[in-house]
Amino acid sequence: MTAEFERTFSAPDLVAEHTALFTTQVLRILGPGAERGEVREDLPLRFLAEMIGAVYVSTIRYWRQQPDYDLRQNFARAARFVAEAISAHETPAR
Repeated sequence: MTAEFERTFSAPDLVAEHTALFTTQVLRILGPGAERGEVREDLPLRFLAEMIGAVYVSTIRYWRQQPDYDLRQNFARAARFVAEAISAHETPAR
């Protein structure tokens, strides 16, 4: 999937279609969590899905560009980061 994104990056129409398909799949995962109150409600689900896609693609790109990139460790970090970012929870007072 990521290779296809990379291959079509210079073709705006294709990459837009692929990105939309990916976002749709992420929305299918977020929807049930939102219904159970597990996903934050202060931002639109579509935006959250787009941000999840951005983290995914960026993590893969860094791995492909840096020979010593620890994909396992950084993918786990990215997953924890995303989980925290999309989870319904009380935000600390600032």
